Amino acid sequence: MKAYTVLETTEGTGGIVFAKHSVVARREGACQFGDGDFHSVTCSRTPWADRYAEAGDVPIGEMIDMGWHFECGSCGSRIDSDYLQERGWLSEDVIGTQHTTPYCHAVCEARYGLARAEVQRLERRWIRRFRAIVRRRFPDAVLVPGEGLGGGARAYAGHSGGRLVIQDVDVRFEFPGMKVAPAWLSYRRRTPNLSARLPFSPSKPEWSCCHGDLAAFEAYARGEPLIATTQLEVLAA
Repeated sequence: MKAYTVLETTEGTGGIVFAKHSVVARREGACQFGDGDFHSVTCSRTPWADRYAEAGDVPIGEMIDMGWHFECGSCGSRIDSDYLQERGWLSEDVIGTQHTTPYCHAVCEARYGLARAEVQRLERRWIRRFRAIVRRRFPDAVLVPGEGLGGGARAYAGHSGGRLVIQDVDVRFEFPGMKVAPAWLSYRRRTPNLSARLPFSPSKPEWSCCHGDLAAFEAYARGEPLIATTQLEVLAA
């Protein structure tokens, strides 16, 4: 395997690709950097990176020494040789590889880690709150386990007005009479209508379910005795 530099011809963005032949590297690079257009990228040998072929990735510090630049995943600074020289840092101080998040220094990486930890603490706190609301409102409901993508609960926190706030929350749960999918308790933070100059007001949590379970969930929420789905469909009609 050899190292090749593949660049998109219009913007000059790209990276280092490892392949046995240049045509293979150019084809793979076109998929990564040129929307699959073979003729929208250039390909040239990069012998100095051959020693990273087995790992399949290249340290960012070495790429900077060879003229590349990156954006710090924490402070957003453009990391290049001039930037490092101004701060008295070495390329070895740069954290990351071509296929991982770059950080201009360990300090930036640590700062990002602390900020991300605070975000995750807030998100988990709101997930716990919403699960507690579900348990109080529907004691016999079964919370869907897991968090994040594919799990039974997720939350997103972000900065607004200079402070960290929760933006949205979803908690799913199964209920007696459910036939199609779990119901959920959700919250979406409203954004101010700047054009109308209306004051900011957060939205309220809402209970929801899929349409196929609507009659069953409404009956469950009213505390009515559970009846067969076919009977619910007849009543709904």
